[in-house]
Amino acid sequence: MGKAKRVGGKRVASKSSRSSSATAAAPAPPPPSDPETALPLATTLVERGELAEALQLAQHVLSSHPTHLTTLELAGTLLLDLGKPAEAKSVFDRYVAVDQNNASVLLYLAQLSAAKDAVAWYQRAGQVLEAKLAAAGGDVAELKEKISEALCGIAEIYLTDLCFEPEAAETCLTVLHRAIQVDPSNPDPYLTLASVQISNSQPLDAKSTLQSSLAQWLQPFMAYLSMLSDPEKMMELERTNAVPDPPRLPTFDARLNAVRLCLELGLYGRALDVLGVCMQEFDESVEAWYLFGWTYFLVGNASAEAKPTTEVAGIEVAVELPEDEVMDARSSRDEWWSDAIECLQRAKALYERQNYDDVPLLQHVEELLAEMAAKGVFASADGAGEDDDDDAEDDDGEWEDMEL
Repeated sequence: MGKAKRVGGKRVASKSSRSSSATAAAPAPPPPSDPETALPLATTLVERGELAEALQLAQHVLSSHPTHLTTLELAGTLLLDLGKPAEAKSVFDRYVAVDQNNASVLLYLAQLSAAKDAVAWYQRAGQVLEAKLAAAGGDVAELKEKISEALCGIAEIYLTDLCFEPEAAETCLTVLHRAIQVDPSNPDPYLTLASVQISNSQPLDAKSTLQSSLAQWLQPFMAYLSMLSDPEKMMELERTNAVPDPPRLPTFDARLNAVRLCLELGLYGRALDVLGVCMQEFDESVEAWYLFGWTYFLVGNASAEAKPTTEVAGIEVAVELPEDEVMDARSSRDEWWSDAIECLQRAKALYERQNYDDVPLLQHVEELLAEMAAKGVFASADGAGEDDDDDAEDDDGEWEDMEL
């Protein structure tokens, strides 16, 4: 490395030192601003999980290409993924100022809007998708699913933000029936329709609708699980390369909503079936354990009656208990309640550990536990359900041994 020389009383760096310093101080090249170069780089960043860096690059492109649609859509979705919905909506607003024919962007805007604005975006998305469906050939399942999603979105708005509008009830029923017509295999509109029918004091119709929803996915999925547990059948399917894909399932939250509807309509056996599917996906869900406990509590009550019923919207509806094999595993109400307590205490432990925030759920857990304790029923003697720190940390212990 060259040394500094003294020239005229001043220390001056040698040529080699000056060259080395210049090299070290050279600034990094600026990020590309043309979309054709930048977007593949942004995609790579997303694949590596570097969402903030991908967003920075997209915003850099937009500084010189403010109406580039692909970059606007990418920036909007990244902002959503980064938990910035207001900024995402602003970007999607810029998108639709240029083009209103991208159904995905329109659906994002609908979800980020409220009341009649949301309905308008859902309607526009539906129009775009219906036009594509009319022109499409071949596999149109995804288009039908998105149309059904847009129609369900309209129904949800009229059930919440616009519930007092005079057209709310009729609009809900119209769009939900259309959603089922477009995509009969989608369980979601059936669930929403069942909720509407309960609100309209039509529990028997709601029960039929809910059973139609469950028939779309629960029975096929349980048959799929049965197939997986048959080694001979699986060997034959693998030998012929004929192992089927798993049936399409509703989202985890939609399945929990289905459980709540089952409990409201007296379908206790189906509630346990759906919860069993949920637990296979995620067994640390506060709400799933709470719903298990509540279901066991209700089954315990009903097991003591010859012909159990439940009241829905002022109408008595027959309760459907679990299959005999499940019922025979517990001989009395108190056995069901003992297991209910274990599940509810598990829900409490997870609630505290996860800093869960659902005060009404926690209050209902406490009410159920208090009611059973007041009648002298507690968790089973092995202590698996005790609500203490040891049980809260025991992920591999007695909870997994419970017969659900």
